[in-house]
Amino acid sequence: MKRLNLTILTYFFIYSTPLFAEESSFDFRDGKCTLVKNELTCFLRDHDDRFEFKSSIKISNPSKLVHLGLGNFQDGQNFYMMYGRGKVFKNYKPDEIKILTTKNSRMYYIQLKQDIFFIDSTYSSYHQYHIEMRDEDREIHPQGPIRGFDSSSFDELSMPYARDKNQVYFGALILKDANPKTFNINFQRKWTSNSKNQNCSFVSAQCMYVADDKNVYFQGEKLEEVTSTAFKVKIEKFDFILGIFKSKVFVSGKLLEGIDATKMKVSAYGKIIQDDNTKWCDVGDNHESNWKPKSEIDPKNYPPDC
Repeated sequence: MKRLNLTILTYFFIYSTPLFAEESSFDFRDGKCTLVKNELTCFLRDHDDRFEFKSSIKISNPSKLVHLGLGNFQDGQNFYMMYGRGKVFKNYKPDEIKILTTKNSRMYYIQLKQDIFFIDSTYSSYHQYHIEMRDEDREIHPQGPIRGFDSSSFDELSMPYARDKNQVYFGALILKDANPKTFNINFQRKWTSNSKNQNCSFVSAQCMYVADDKNVYFQGEKLEEVTSTAFKVKIEKFDFILGIFKSKVFVSGKLLEGIDATKMKVSAYGKIIQDDNTKWCDVGDNHESNWKPKSEIDPKNYPPDC
């Protein structure tokens, strides 16, 4: 087993010495691969850091195979993406492939010829964030191409957020009306900096709400009729996060209509929010919340205390 320490460089071109002989294997940050003759087989870590997902691809030119980083390979003829079940992009020369991000090996932007794509290989259960790119067989699909993307001014923020001189991105989504000059990935931290989770990532309590000088966004979606200057974040017990705009209450970016922020109470470990007249309950599971007013919930399916 040959171990290689690979440094991923922004905007790099690969013309280096091939990593593989006809039969060889190696480990890298989020996986381990073995090439036997012309078949490349990889075992890739899931988001719990376990080697769980296997993919296998036939390589056209194994003697020229080079690892580009982040589970991507090229052999001078084709580009190979090993996450999911593995995917082959035919007729890509080395100088037509650029990995644009370096901070996260499971979510990243990549340029294939003139097109920019976003890749999410986390297999995350947080599919309400609109960036899942897998089917039931866990096949990863590049999302895009992203229209209007300017790679020359690309600025990697905290994945999956990025921006260029024209737009702000959440994965392959373009944030509606967002100003890239004033966009603040750390908008929420002034209220939640004492939270246990100090890292700003797409599943983190630290950057669920982001903003520019006018608008507020939650996981890529703009909060309508809300201004960033009057929006606040309130953190309840168990790091339960609420968005407050005047008397309005938001949970996971959703407006709880009828709830008065000045009179609300949070109970049942953050599963119930109510004021004197209205009650909302989370009827989702441990992976995804699903907030509904009590009036719309079937009495037979009430969660506890709702």
